[in-house]
Amino acid sequence: MHVMPAVSSSRVMRSALLALLLLGCGEPEPTGITRPTAAGELVVRVETVGGLLPPFEAERRLASISIYGDGLAIVPGAVSDTFPGPAGYPLEAFRIDAELLDEIVGSALAIGLRGPDRRIEQEGPEFVVDGGATAITVVASGVRHVTMADALFDAPASSRERELLSGFVTRLLELRSTALDVAPHESTSAAVYIASPDPGFGPDQGSQPDAQWPFEQRMSTWGDPLPPSGLSVDVRCAVVKGAELTAALPALLGATATTPFVDESGDRRIVAWRALLPDETGC
Repeated sequence: MHVMPAVSSSRVMRSALLALLLLGCGEPEPTGITRPTAAGELVVRVETVGGLLPPFEAERRLASISIYGDGLAIVPGAVSDTFPGPAGYPLEAFRIDAELLDEIVGSALAIGLRGPDRRIEQEGPEFVVDGGATAITVVASGVRHVTMADALFDAPASSRERELLSGFVTRLLELRSTALDVAPHESTSAAVYIASPDPGFGPDQGSQPDAQWPFEQRMSTWGDPLPPSGLSVDVRCAVVKGAELTAALPALLGATATTPFVDESGDRRIVAWRALLPDETGC
C-alpha cells in the first residue's frame, strides 16, 4: 500500500487526542501488554457488519477505521451524496504515534475487549430489527479478540457496557477529524465483484450508459462464485492487483453502483469493488 508522507502532529494535538480517547473509558491497562508493531499488522479495527443494505453495498463497504502496528490508520474517504453512488469507495490514511497507539490498546483492554470472542445482543424496548452490528477487533499479547455489539448506535445505550463501547468507538473515529496529515490512500489490490443486472439494483439501471469491461478475462469465468447473498443472480469475485489494477482503475473509479459493464462477448453485468486493506488478501 502507498500512503503520502505523514506530517508530524504537535504535542498539544496528541494530548487532546488522548483526552478524547480516554474520557469515560476508565484507566488504561498497565504496561507489559504487547501488540503488533510492524506495517500491515492489524492492531485495532472497527467495522459494521450485517444489517439491511442495498444490493452490493456489503461487498463495497469499508471498515470505519483500521489501525496497524506502525501507526498507520486507514478510514473511508469522503464521497458525494448523490444517487447512484460509486461502484467503490476511496480510502484515506493518517498516522498516530506509538505511545498513543499503546494508550488505545490499553483503553480497549480496560473496557473488556479481550478474552474469548463475544456478541452483545440488543437490550431494552427499542429493538432495531434491521440494524447492523459494530465489530471491534483488538490484537494484543498475541491474541485476536472480536466483540460484536448489535445496533450499538441505533438506540440509546441501555447498559454501562454498551455505553463504554460506543464511547470508545466514537473517540476512535474522532481521530480522523483531528489528524493533521490525512491523505488519499492507494491500494495495490482490490476485490472486484460482478453480478448480472437484477431488479434489486434499482429502477434507473437501464438509464446508465454501458462501460467497457477493463479486464482480459471474460465476466462469465471471472474469479469464483460466491455463496447466495439475497440477489436472484449469481455473484462472482476476483482479487486484482499490481499493474492490472492500475490499468483498470480509471474505469472502476468512473463507474456508479448501477453502471453496466460489457465485455467482448456481449456479457453485461453490474460491478462493485473494494480496495483491500494491508491485512486483507481475498474477497
